[in-house]
Amino acid sequence: HVKDCRLDVGLTVAIREVLLGEGEVPIRYYMDQINQLDPDMPVLLEHLPDMDAYRLAKKNLDDILEG
Repeated sequence: HVKDCRLDVGLTVAIREVLLGEGEVPIRYYMDQINQLDPDMPVLLEHLPDMDAYRLAKKNLDDILEG
């Protein structure tokens, strides 16, 4: 599973899952590591509210990998 998140720092610290490409996880780094292990390894998107969110997350991933 490929996911992104943000740290919300306040009175307590919370890790909040966000749409892929909108968080603080270095997605490109991890995708490069996955590719070195197995270029054919599948990755999955999950926990998104609807198909539009999945489409946007996939577009963000494509943009990250092309950039």
